[in-house]
Amino acid sequence: MQILAVNLLFLQTFKVMRRSLVAISLFLSAAVTMAVGQEWKHVGDASAVIEAFNEANSKVTSIECSFRQEKYVDVLVEKSVSEGFYGFYAPDSVVIRYLVPEEYSITVSGGVMRFVSAGKTSEKEIASDRRFAQLTEIIRSGGIPSVRQIQDYKIDAYSDGKSYRLVLAPLRRKSGCIEAMIDAGDMSLASFRIMEGGQDYTEFIFTDKRIKVHE
Repeated sequence: MQILAVNLLFLQTFKVMRRSLVAISLFLSAAVTMAVGQEWKHVGDASAVIEAFNEANSKVTSIECSFRQEKYVDVLVEKSVSEGFYGFYAPDSVVIRYLVPEEYSITVSGGVMRFVSAGKTSEKEIASDRRFAQLTEIIRSGGIPSVRQIQDYKIDAYSDGKSYRLVLAPLRRKSGCIEAMIDAGDMSLASFRIMEGGQDYTEFIFTDKRIKVHE
């Protein structure tokens, strides 16, 4: 049952990612409540933040870190929490290994997305399905668009001096936003949250990051 719950959790997350990214290749409105004790100031040029993020990450050869996934559904009493390992290896390989509550992994490499659960493996050619291509992109970037894609979003950017907060709303959809948190020190992704309608959301939080860049 736990394995099934993890599988359903991923499938639900995928459906949300698909809805959020139909207009392009990954929460809140601009009025989202900010963390207590943080003074966020609006950044006038959001595109400059995105350009800095993309430039910094173009130099990355690998990222390894722990992650915590939180899924909140309004009709449930408690949010569902999973933890595990996340790895990115340039140019295009990603590993997401769930460790708690049960082991489950998603691997993207060489144009193939591979799912492993309870000793069973299934594969999907990314190029054969645009939805999987979009999912792969959000796994890699947290939904932060490339410079070419900025025009497809309404973007609000904020800074508290230590982090940047981007609120990304696809222009071709009336709902489905992503909020991404970026560490201002190394411009790495700290977390991203996808709103699933109402108060429901799925959030990934990254910690203990080990980042290697081109010399």
